[in-house]
Amino acid sequence: MDKKTVFVKTSKGESEVSGGSDALYGDAKRILMLVDDESTVNDITKRAPPSLRNTINEVLQELVNGAYIRDENAEENVQQKSPLKFSTPAFKMAAPKAPPVAKPAAAPSPPPPNTRQQSEQPAAKPAISTPPAKFTPSSQSKPEAAKPA
Repeated sequence: MDKKTVFVKTSKGESEVSGGSDALYGDAKRILMLVDDESTVNDITKRAPPSLRNTINEVLQELVNGAYIRDENAEENVQQKSPLKFSTPAFKMAAPKAPPVAKPAAAPSPPPPNTRQQSEQPAAKPAISTPPAKFTPSSQSKPEAAKPA
């Protein structure tokens, strides 16, 4: 890529920078923001962060291929080579959940074969016990006194 080339943003590139689109992210978006329609590739390389300087030519070419930027001297309606090769994260929208469908109540299951139902069980004895009766001597055990006649 020629260091004297001046790139201009296309309408797609302008939309990306202004926030109308989120197709680009990371290094590609940072370099696209450096394109100001006046600076040469050499000027953009000087303004770019050091971490991007080694790959700036490849990223600029990908932006050209994706129709985000074009050479200032190129015709505007020229067909671009191929779509942008940068991958973007896939975001899946959660589909609204359908309301739960009411299921008919299941019939009660029969009791196991060797058990009695509640109504067949004998009544339980009360838990309250009565205290034993006190022994009181009966009148028969006393010697009888003579009765006056």
